[in-house]
Amino acid sequence: MSFLIPVCRVAFVTLAVVSLTGFWLVSCAAPALSQSGLVAVVEQPVPLALQPFEQEMRSWMDRFGVARATLAVMRDDRLVFARGYGAHHGGQRVIVWSLSKAITAACIATLVREHKLRLDDPIGGFLTPLYARYGKPADDRVERATVAELLTHRGGWARRAGGNGFAPGLPDLLRRVAPHAATAHMLLPAIFRVQLAHAPGT
Repeated sequence: MSFLIPVCRVAFVTLAVVSLTGFWLVSCAAPALSQSGLVAVVEQPVPLALQPFEQEMRSWMDRFGVARATLAVMRDDRLVFARGYGAHHGGQRVIVWSLSKAITAACIATLVREHKLRLDDPIGGFLTPLYARYGKPADDRVERATVAELLTHRGGWARRAGGNGFAPGLPDLLRRVAPHAATAHMLLPAIFRVQLAHAPGT
């Protein structure tokens, strides 16, 4: 059920509190990487096998005038390199706003490819572990919305659910908690209380 939170995040548009790296490059390193035994490296000299990533990142930043960024490289489901540029460091959490939509869609596509879920699956089954902690959604139609409907913004929620364009309860949460400490889990009680504006898929 590791895909639960990405599904919830898209379902309820909790984009403002999702903190990932500011620029996320997921790719395969040179063949030498697999033989090097490298592990996650943060703010250390760049190993020879990873220098092409470093060069490409700096080139991208120069080309687009980016002052601060973070690069992460994964291979075989493990982090092999992380580095910050400008005022950032490799392990720093930063707000990526709507970039989380593309990241979530890529995660969902991976789970579909691995036959761990289907796009036409209702989300109710995936949300079940959350019910013990937060209770069931106030609107039982939530459980019938499909993964595909969430990815295409047809889950039934109003565009400004809960009085703002990000997530129900977000303004109140940010009055109580610093943005870098806020999490999607903190928003779920308010999210589960929201009534859908229309039936999923319409």
